[in-house]
Amino acid sequence: MTYVSTIQLTTCLETYIFDGKILPILLYGSEVWGFHPSNDIEKIHNKMLRYVLQLYKNTPIVALRGESGRTTLKVHRYCRIIKSWLRILKMSDERLVRKCYDFQLSKIPQTKYNFWASDVRHLLQSYGFGEVWDQQGVGDEYKFLEVFKQRCIDIDTQLWSENMNKSRKLYCYASFKKELCLEPYLIFLDKPIFKLILCKFRTSAHTLKIETGRWNDTPRAERLCELCNLNQVEDEFHFLLVCPVCSHIRSKYIANYFYNPSLQYKFVLLLSSRKVETVIY
Repeated sequence: MTYVSTIQLTTCLETYIFDGKILPILLYGSEVWGFHPSNDIEKIHNKMLRYVLQLYKNTPIVALRGESGRTTLKVHRYCRIIKSWLRILKMSDERLVRKCYDFQLSKIPQTKYNFWASDVRHLLQSYGFGEVWDQQGVGDEYKFLEVFKQRCIDIDTQLWSENMNKSRKLYCYASFKKELCLEPYLIFLDKPIFKLILCKFRTSAHTLKIETGRWNDTPRAERLCELCNLNQVEDEFHFLLVCPVCSHIRSKYIANYFYNPSLQYKFVLLLSSRKVETVIY
C-alpha cells in the first residue's frame, strides 16, 4: 500500500484496479450467497473509497459514494445471481444443477422455508420483474440483464439520496449533490493536494465553525465566523463566497459572477457544476 501511494495513481485507476483485482475475490460464489447483506464486504469497499479519497473515518459513507459515484456491492451481487439463474434455465434437464433447481421449484408452494430458487423469485418480484419469474425465462437475455442492472442502480441511488438527506452533517452537501456520479474534479485536477482540499470542503470534512460546533453541541446560530465582523455563521457558503477576509483569494480563483452578489443558488451552481472552466477559473 505504501508503494502504491508513492506513485500517485489517479482516482479512476485506483478504483479500476479494485474492480479488476479485488472485487472478483470479494464476490466469489456470490451467485449462491449473494442474497445476504454481506456487511463485511461492504466495509472493505468503503475502506477502499476512504483510502482513495483520503477522507476521515467519521465522513459519512454516503459522501464517499457520492463523490466517487459508486453503488453498493449489492448491485453486483444481484446481477450475478440473475445471470446465474438465466444460465441454469438454459441447461438441459439431465444436468444435475438443473435437477436441483427443478426440485426446489416444485417445493416452493409446499414449504415456508427459503432456499435459492425462492430467493430468486423474491428478488425478481421485489424489483418489479414478477412476470419474468412466472415465465421462467426472457426473450433477449442481454437486454434484460441491462434493464435489471439499471433497476438495481436506480433503487440503490434512491436509497443513497434518502440517506444523504437524513444526515445532519451533510446538510450542505445535499443542497448541491443531486446525482450519484463521479465528480469530474477527481479526474482533471492533477495535484492530489487540490483534490483532497476540495473533497474535504464538499463533504464537510473541514474545521469551519459549522462543523466544529457540532462536536461540542454549539447551537447552529452561535457558530459564528471569527475571521470577520459580519456576525454570520461560518458555513461553507460564508467561507467560499461571503467572508471579506478571503476576498483576495476569492477574486483570484472564483469567477466574479458567483460572489457579486453572493447568493445561495450561485453557491449551489458553483459546487454542482461539472464544467472544468467553472471549477478551475
